[in-house]
Amino acid sequence: MVAHRLPGFFTVLHFASAAYLLWLAWRIANSTGPGGGKVRGRPLSLFDAAAFQWVNPKAWAMVLGAVASFARPDHIALDVPLIALVLVVAGMPCIALRAGSGSALRRFLEDPRALKAFNLTMAALLVLSIAPGLWEEFVRLR
Repeated sequence: MVAHRLPGFFTVLHFASAAYLLWLAWRIANSTGPGGGKVRGRPLSLFDAAAFQWVNPKAWAMVLGAVASFARPDHIALDVPLIALVLVVAGMPCIALRAGSGSALRRFLEDPRALKAFNLTMAALLVLSIAPGLWEEFVRLR
């Protein structure tokens, strides 16, 4: 296992991940909104959106995390389809809620001041979400 052969690997990974999330928070805080003044292409079709999931890193992280956490090595053929079913059943209402909320929120965020306040709030929440893990890492390193 990587952790046994390279003891500092997870520490480096933790700090690299935190640095990336801080960069994302900076980008969110300074975002000008959807499109940023650029012309946008056509929206994704249903097929395009479904095909995108095969290269979506968030989807892969969720699936791999669920399988690593819940699949039993001796029952993998039964557990993986069951986990996939649970993810689909739980995911559909979440996706619908996110889409509906996004449509409602879009009208509110047409005001540049509201958009700036929203972006700053989201960036601050992202930074705050990193803080406990970094604190734990600093304490562990002492």
